[in-house]
Amino acid sequence: MILRREFLTALAATPLLSAKQKTIGLAFGTYGMKTLANAEAFSILRKTGYDGVQLCIMPGWPTDPATMGAFARGELRRMVRDSGLALPALQDTLAINGSPEKRKANLERLKIAVDLGNELVPSHPPL
Repeated sequence: MILRREFLTALAATPLLSAKQKTIGLAFGTYGMKTLANAEAFSILRKTGYDGVQLCIMPGWPTDPATMGAFARGELRRMVRDSGLALPALQDTLAINGSPEKRKANLERLKIAVDLGNELVPSHPPL
């Protein structure tokens, strides 16, 4: 028979023995970089010492998935991969409105955001 204290002690020590050390990085969003080319924004974030980037995908930004063609998406995916920056999240803004039309538009925006995230980092899509 194992005592509860012994069990809890063993359980608490298990992650230390078996898990790799995980780190939490610091990412910065491109909301304030609307007028910069993606390559320039990524370069600034790397030089500043950030570990990741949160892409602003709102209408009017260069990373709006509704206006990005296949070539631009491919280039962005390459930039994310080659930059060494993590892509933990995408940023969009959806207005809350009770109308069925607005709800439908919001769902479509969410769908294209998820599609873009899956295209950019298929192994670990951003939130």
